[in-house]
Amino acid sequence: MSIKPNLLVKDNLVRHLSSKIENLKGISKIIFKIDKPQIIESLLALAVSYFEAAIVDTVREYVYAKPDEIYDLMLQKFDKKILENDREKIRLKGLDEYMIEKFLDKVTYVDNKTKIKKLAELTGIEVDIGNERWERILEMLARRNCLIHNDSIVNNTYFKQAGQKVENIKIGEKITIPVQYLSDRIEDLNSLLGEIKNCLNIAYQNRTNVATVKELWDYLFENHYPFIFEDCWYTDGSLIIYKGLSPEEIKATSSPRMICLFSAWMSFFGYAYNGDLKYFSEIFYLNAEDRKMYTKKLKYLMDTFEKIDFQSFGVQVYDKSS
Repeated sequence: MSIKPNLLVKDNLVRHLSSKIENLKGISKIIFKIDKPQIIESLLALAVSYFEAAIVDTVREYVYAKPDEIYDLMLQKFDKKILENDREKIRLKGLDEYMIEKFLDKVTYVDNKTKIKKLAELTGIEVDIGNERWERILEMLARRNCLIHNDSIVNNTYFKQAGQKVENIKIGEKITIPVQYLSDRIEDLNSLLGEIKNCLNIAYQNRTNVATVKELWDYLFENHYPFIFEDCWYTDGSLIIYKGLSPEEIKATSSPRMICLFSAWMSFFGYAYNGDLKYFSEIFYLNAEDRKMYTKKLKYLMDTFEKIDFQSFGVQVYDKSS
């Protein structure tokens, strides 16, 4: 099996949206108690930052869960001259990781409309950014930029970015942030983020932690006896409990290479069976093709454990705090 497993979990895909929606609600709860314009201005900038982070972090979650898809996409479009110029970075990181970072950089530094379009394109959902709500959000983003980059003095850049929702604002004037304005715009941001979240919940309702663990398991063992997932694991909702053969029975029915992979898996999850990693060397007593396959699987398993929180089968793919 050459295709790597899909590690996407629906709850993880929407978790950054959920978190930022709650943060924005938190701002809404306190703004009417504040009478200092400078604090209101700061909260507008913070609200926009939460909005942007919600989109970028959701893209990042998807990318880390399905790296092969992104790698293939980037490879089709990539300029060979750039690859040549970045040869040292590629040597240090590896081509796969380099491509992923390049993709995420592109998403991070484009305008917000393009960010949302990229998220929709990746995930296959439809997001309405052709309505009046989006025009109001555009004006808010332009107002934030004017506040941060031009000391709130309205210039041509503001009018260029604000779209059709410029109302009674003249060039050279100092723009203000009324409390009611901020409250209304936060409602717009949350409305859009909530719509994206609902679309993802529907589109990926079958991407449970059980489905993800199963795909990783099947990638390692290719559904071969005695490692058939349904025979080895009891699943109930998000609960996954091992019910397969004992370690002694595994040893009697499996090759040393499979025992090595099984041991690495079980050792990581902290089962009473601590594994027999002494079988690791058996991987190298194979023909070149098989050796490459088994070492690739073991490396992928180790990389997965390093990047993804599988403890208690929570299957958290991307953790921004790390």
